[in-house]
Amino acid sequence: MDDLPSTKQKLRACMVCGLVKNISQFKRDDCENCVQFLNLGSIWKYDDCTTADFEGIAAIINPRDSWVARWNRWNKFQRGIYALRVGGRLSDDIIADMKDAGFNYRPRDGTDQD
Repeated sequence: MDDLPSTKQKLRACMVCGLVKNISQFKRDDCENCVQFLNLGSIWKYDDCTTADFEGIAAIINPRDSWVARWNRWNKFQRGIYALRVGGRLSDDIIADMKDAGFNYRPRDGTDQD
């Protein structure tokens, strides 16, 4: 299962979708859910778009059928391990780039209420 973290050391979470991987997996594979607008292969975006500050995890094996995935808005994402809350915020420049590409950023730190 290449999409799951291979080790518990140096785990980080994507600040956009919450996908949890170790550093080498993000560097090698980017974030499969967000690569189209974050292009994490670039070192500066990798550091700016992932964080080690996250709480709780959920393993999502079949995102389309999982109520947990639907509840957390992961149902259109790839299977994997997701952080329930992700600390930190993307920079205004990255948020503007996402908006220009047609994507709406929702912080995953629990402050954005429906």
